[in-house]
Amino acid sequence: MRIEKRDYSLELSDQTDICENLEDELSGYTYICDGISEQADSCVDIYNHDLWESAKDFQEWIERAQKEGLSEGVTDLIKLFQIGQYQYYTQMAYDNEKEIYFNIILALIEGSEDEKAKLITEEEIEEAAEEIDNNDNGSIFEEKVQELINNVEDK
Repeated sequence: MRIEKRDYSLELSDQTDICENLEDELSGYTYICDGISEQADSCVDIYNHDLWESAKDFQEWIERAQKEGLSEGVTDLIKLFQIGQYQYYTQMAYDNEKEIYFNIILALIEGSEDEKAKLITEEEIEEAAEEIDNNDNGSIFEEKVQELINNVEDK
């Protein structure tokens, strides 16, 4: 039976970049939380036209950032729009972090040449993803996959 990737729950359905970027990049970071911050930052628009076009979509997060004091002293609308986008992407990453972790582990298992990897169950992947914390090192994903493969031997 083929295990399917987890879907993401996003408040703006056309803004999947953050979760997909994290799937591809997160294991390369020293700390997962640093990877989330950096990838959220990389998703923020840099062109004024794009920021004005998307401001209405990110209004909730722009206002939330203002209420939380994250934009204190900022009067430039472009900067406010960017702060709102960063808030959105960061929040979506954390709201979907277990799904991201699951998908990373699944991709590593599917890419493994070890025949035992094919015997790992969806439940085992879920459990491994749940054990990961955003303060862990990015190498935790490969460690979890190796642990799962080693556990196949113990069955």
